[in-house]
Amino acid sequence: MKEYSFDELIINHCAPALSGIKIANIFTYQYSDKEEVYKKITVYNRILNNRNINVSIIKDYDNRVIVYVYDREKLGKYILNDDVFDFLGNYGYKEKNIYKCIKFLKDRMQNSKNFPHEIGIFLGYPLVDIYGFINNYGKNSLHAGYWKVYHNKNEAIEIFNRYNECRIFYVNTFLNGKGILEIMDDYKRYIHN
Repeated sequence: MKEYSFDELIINHCAPALSGIKIANIFTYQYSDKEEVYKKITVYNRILNNRNINVSIIKDYDNRVIVYVYDREKLGKYILNDDVFDFLGNYGYKEKNIYKCIKFLKDRMQNSKNFPHEIGIFLGYPLVDIYGFINNYGKNSLHAGYWKVYHNKNEAIEIFNRYNECRIFYVNTFLNGKGILEIMDDYKRYIHN
């Protein structure tokens, strides 16, 4: 099985978040040098922070990290929604501050084998589908794509198609030798044409 580089994984798994059409994405990266992966995160934050994108490790275990790439502004607005924050409050989140919420998520992730239900909030999933997932124990969805869909199937499929188109654009442009900022700029031009 081919091992993918950090750069390949961030492009492949996080294109929708990088392009601004999704609140966030995650991916798992297996490392051989812990210091190297943390340096990589620092480099990406230097490159992306001016574009409102943050890169963070939300779990470090067994020579693997779960990397979280998110749009600060979009995540902040989503978390400030009263219904969304009420949901987070059920899991112990106390402050409507994205950094404190992410820190709390990290703590929950680090101490759990499974993803906590609220991870869907941090990935921008519709609250109605998160409730659907919980209430149906992950079964009986109308469709499964980037998340399990319990309401608005056709709308979700359109969104998934946009995410896939974005991902394909990012991967192909990356394979043509462009860097992440060039890809982000090229994608903006592509969708506005």
